[in-house]
Amino acid sequence: MIIRPALVEDSRGIALVHVSSWQHAYRGIVPRSYLDQLSVANREKQWVEVFERGSSGDARRGGGRSHCRVHLLRQFAS
Repeated sequence: MIIRPALVEDSRGIALVHVSSWQHAYRGIVPRSYLDQLSVANREKQWVEVFERGSSGDARRGGGRSHCRVHLLRQFAS
């Protein structure tokens, strides 16, 4: 197994896992209407933006992970 930093090209796969994991893990905790409206296409666009903010396409640069957490919390709270 090879583990490497994620790249912008990985955005679709990350989005699929991201949406699916939220829909399964938070069912019964987060309102169903919120989970049902999660979109892989929208999440993919958000991940591409995170990667593009980094200097090398690596999510570790540019605060990618913390930005996503804050964004998701704001999105859920609104």
